[in-house]
Amino acid sequence: MDIIRTLLTASLLTASLDGDPAAATDSFRRALKRATPLEWEKALENLKLHKVLPLIGYVVSKGSFQDAIPDQAVNTVRNAYKKTLLTNTVILTIVGQVVRALRRQNVEPTLFKGVVLADSFYPDPGTRAMVDVDVLIRPGEQEKVASALEALGFKNVHHPDPGDAVYYGNQYGVLLDVHYLFRIFENKEPKSLTVDLRPKHIDLPTLRVWEPNAMLIHLVTHLEAHRGEHGYRLSWIMDLGFLIRRWGDRLEWQKLRFLARDERSLLGVVRLLRFLDRELGVPVPATIAAYCRNVRPLSLGAVLRSVRLAPWGLPGPRGWARLIASRLGLASRRNRPYPKLSDLLLWPVDLAFEKAIPGKIARPASTRT
Repeated sequence: MDIIRTLLTASLLTASLDGDPAAATDSFRRALKRATPLEWEKALENLKLHKVLPLIGYVVSKGSFQDAIPDQAVNTVRNAYKKTLLTNTVILTIVGQVVRALRRQNVEPTLFKGVVLADSFYPDPGTRAMVDVDVLIRPGEQEKVASALEALGFKNVHHPDPGDAVYYGNQYGVLLDVHYLFRIFENKEPKSLTVDLRPKHIDLPTLRVWEPNAMLIHLVTHLEAHRGEHGYRLSWIMDLGFLIRRWGDRLEWQKLRFLARDERSLLGVVRLLRFLDRELGVPVPATIAAYCRNVRPLSLGAVLRSVRLAPWGLPGPRGWARLIASRLGLASRRNRPYPKLSDLLLWPVDLAFEKAIPGKIARPASTRT
């Protein structure tokens, strides 16, 4: 069952990245029909854990293969898409109002992560769920931003660990994280890191966003920062896939090296790109492919396992203690997904591939000195 469930997950994600969900191949339809209702139920549990149900709902709604999917599964993913579309329509409308208000104060914000991806990179604004909206301003602009947001009905929201940001919320539940420092790119020239993008759904002529290399480095850095708590969440990996689909030909190896913290960080970027290539059919961009060929990609099985293990703190000692205590009824599960037996048996293999034999970044002959 695990093999079919994993293949089903991979088939749906690959179809999401293909760009034309209506063009279902016979082999794809056969893969969907082969799964039993129970296997569909387990696959949807995986997809829900990884926060990609809205994307799958869009693909199913637009595709020509609904007859190959159990009705209950169709309804589940469609409802997730419709709910996300409604929520994101409100968010994107308010983001347009916020940016216009900030520009009237001579503040040009840089937007990043979910709001940019949902608007301009995913196939539909209802396919990428958002928790909040991330905005970067320059140091010293906080008072002007606070004034503009207050006039729009936003209020300061307490955050237990604010870091270099101020948090705001409004009556519609829209949350803004306003960053005034961005340490990932500290000491880098800001103008070289951004571009003006014409948004697809936000009512603005342009939107300032990270340029392609900075966007890739930031998305991977964000993923790695939260991997210990959440694992390799597929929604974050799909962000990379849609970025590569649109802007992959604009990636530059030297710029990626310049922006990455160190060689290990760069290796993490390459492993994720190789994963997209091998597991989901998104080729490594030709501009950087020569550097990536010797790096071992993650496997889909390892990615799926990580999201069941990480919330417990596994495979660390405290993680085992939490899991055992929960299984014995001595501690709360706290909505954590219970790992499967195969997760507990195969994590040493995943760790070995990641730590011991990840491969090396290649140095093409033309670049050696």
